[in-house]
Amino acid sequence: MTTSPNGTYVLGSAGKVTDAQGDVFAINGNGQITVNGVVDETTDRVDALGYYDGQVWQKNADNYWYSKASAADTWANIPFSDGVPIPVPPESANDTVATAAFERITDGNGNQWFLVNRQVAVDGVADTTTDRVIQLDYVNGVIWQENIDGNWYSKTTPSDTWTQTTNVDPITGASGPTQLEAWTGAESNDAANANNWSQYHVPVAGEPLDMNSGTTMDLGGGNLAGDRLTLVGFSSGTINMTAGGSLKLDAGQGQVKVNITGGKVTLDVIGGFDSGVEVTADRLSSGLLHAKMIFASLSVTGGTMLLNGDSLFQGTSVLLNSNLAGTGTALLTSAVSRTSHIEVTGSIGAGVTINAAADIG
Repeated sequence: MTTSPNGTYVLGSAGKVTDAQGDVFAINGNGQITVNGVVDETTDRVDALGYYDGQVWQKNADNYWYSKASAADTWANIPFSDGVPIPVPPESANDTVATAAFERITDGNGNQWFLVNRQVAVDGVADTTTDRVIQLDYVNGVIWQENIDGNWYSKTTPSDTWTQTTNVDPITGASGPTQLEAWTGAESNDAANANNWSQYHVPVAGEPLDMNSGTTMDLGGGNLAGDRLTLVGFSSGTINMTAGGSLKLDAGQGQVKVNITGGKVTLDVIGGFDSGVEVTADRLSSGLLHAKMIFASLSVTGGTMLLNGDSLFQGTSVLLNSNLAGTGTALLTSAVSRTSHIEVTGSIGAGVTINAAADIG
């Protein structure tokens, strides 16, 4: 076994750490550490592992850190006064907002908060006390969450209880419930038909949008009012786009097929763990592409993809059986030691830059 790179930091059950002796540490679904597959019964409520300066580190939900140099050693507690003992992602800026699965908030103790299937997840573990969540805010060291009824709840650490204190966004001061608009396709595939939406109206700006599994949507210009469409869980779906169509897509952990015909469309794609986005364009079609994907895959067949600014691919496979043009940078990085790669079988325009870099792992 290869020893993990110095500074490796993994959350939940998303990765593992290998020490200098070749022993493999991981976190199981019960929040306990396993060593070479065997549960370490002295551990509990663990949400992060790290490897730094020859030590394996663990953090639990109360933000206590422990370390050991080998599997046979006893875990040594690191006092709160010592702060976060290993390099972790930097604390998010004040007034950071997260509304999509890819967007994460890192608090002052290195905990990472994000949205998964409309629940809050902390360090890769879903908080089952939360539901129908559409937004996270980070304000003065406090985590805030808003649900689709417009109610706001807050807490400071993962072990705290959520407290409902307001129905006002702590950053913008805006108030009022936000109705979730879910695509049902009850009458047809036409996104401009109000009867195909759960609230029986075509989306307006500011609404959170969901798409359930196995459905198909025909999308023309302006149908989604600029809102982001989120796939629920491991959903699958098909979206047919015609000239002028614009799609902000959060694929979550799902699989999406996007078919483009008749001209240029705009695609803004977010992809999470094990999601896949497959784009097919006819010979006359093109997509103005912006992407932000982690542990995902993007494949394009036909047409031309036009970069619209910078796109980020972390631990993601990108296959473009098409041309790549436009203006911008495609940045490929590793993610928890999972590599990215890009293959373009067509031409590459002069305005395109492809960069590669490694993350801390």
